[in-house]
Amino acid sequence: MRWIVPALAVLLLMPPVLGLFDRPATVFGLPLLPVYMFAVWAAAIGLCAAMSRRALPHRQRPERPGP
Repeated sequence: MRWIVPALAVLLLMPPVLGLFDRPATVFGLPLLPVYMFAVWAAAIGLCAAMSRRALPHRQRPERPGP
């Protein structure tokens, strides 16, 4: 299950897919291709962070010694 995010990121950053976004268009004044690449990269980092946070065991609070 861990391989899904990296594999999807690699597929979305392959040259044939990048060619779809290599257009003379802009997003907020920025070229479309770098915006797409940054969005895919940021989404992959965010998904990996969310998955790793979910995979960590919940830490229990240490018990305080009594008075």
